[in-house]
Amino acid sequence: MVQRLLGHMRAHVIAYLALFFALGGTSIAAVQALPRNSVGSPQIKNRSIQRIDISRKAVASLRGQRGLRGLQGLKGDKGDKGDKGDKGDTGAPGPFPGALPSGKTIRGVWVAFSRASGVSEEYQIPISFGFQLASAPTRHYINLGTAAPPECPGSGTSPQAHAGHLCLYETFNSNVTANRGVQGVSDPRSGAEIFIHSTAAGEYFTYGSWAVTAP
Repeated sequence: MVQRLLGHMRAHVIAYLALFFALGGTSIAAVQALPRNSVGSPQIKNRSIQRIDISRKAVASLRGQRGLRGLQGLKGDKGDKGDKGDKGDTGAPGPFPGALPSGKTIRGVWVAFSRASGVSEEYQIPISFGFQLASAPTRHYINLGTAAPPECPGSGTSPQAHAGHLCLYETFNSNVTANRGVQGVSDPRSGAEIFIHSTAAGEYFTYGSWAVTAP
């Protein structure tokens, strides 16, 4: 076997030498350095150059220099104090500069509620007009279900009163006697007082609306 191999090599030694030099020449040519400036745009394929293939100096040149940050300006001086404005004109007097003007009407509501321990216990509750009248009005208490006098042309849902009159319209009651109504207070030009009496022990109350018109 060995004799046959040696004989084959002796017979083809020239061919093996030619193959060796051919391969050796190609390898040498592949590792030879390229001439300076021999590679340009025509020899480079698009998108084949990566950032890692470029030096840091070249990358910095491509980026350009970073702009300078703007400096903050100096703080300006404090301005002078402005002049004091002129005094405003005196305002017009309010709608009720004293006593409630004649013919003006004020309206309100009331609730008189208490708890009695027996029969005929009395409970009182004041009402205030909010404004003083020039003189005390004539008082009217209209019990639920009774006709109102001519001086009180309104109702529990729309209380009305003629000039110089106070009209109280009862809209509900419970456990109260007929002895209920309205009476004067220390200054009847500014308000009045409602009183009720219990029929039996327990809760007793009335409520309603009122109107007063200045004389």
